[in-house]
Amino acid sequence: MGSTVIAVIFALVLVLLLAIRPLKRRTSSAERKKATANEYNSGEEAALPGIIVASLAAQKAFVSIASGGIHEWARDRFSIGYIGGYTDAILQLKGIESKAVAEGIANHVFAAAFSHDDGRSLYRKYLSLKLAGDPEVAAGKHSGDSDIMSWLRNNANIPLGWSDYVLGTVA
Repeated sequence: MGSTVIAVIFALVLVLLLAIRPLKRRTSSAERKKATANEYNSGEEAALPGIIVASLAAQKAFVSIASGGIHEWARDRFSIGYIGGYTDAILQLKGIESKAVAEGIANHVFAAAFSHDDGRSLYRKYLSLKLAGDPEVAAGKHSGDSDIMSWLRNNANIPLGWSDYVLGTVA
């Protein structure tokens, strides 16, 4: 099992290095408008759900490694806030300003992280609770966003906040 964990972490780091690191590039206002105008059909935006899902794959594996599935507590308010914040941070870094594009990508990420039907309902729950100012969703959102920003500052800060939370390994 140790080699599996190492392989998963390696895959996560590789995906993040190859996919998310270029997101730091500054885009001009004209480039962002063009990307927004092309909506979800442009190649770059179309690739984002896969990139986000792949970068979350290691955490999902850690969360479900013992049981073969995702426990209920991995679907709680903090968890859906984490996935939402993680996704939002990447979308902001990419300069995705279109609400329709962002929601389409987030819907896809939630469906992949939790299963198609559960993910869609959990995404709707996330939006509702975020709008209501739920403190657990806000804490999870902050953690997901912080994981991405921390990783961008230092490659050694691999984003594992969701798995740490679910497995109870947060210090």
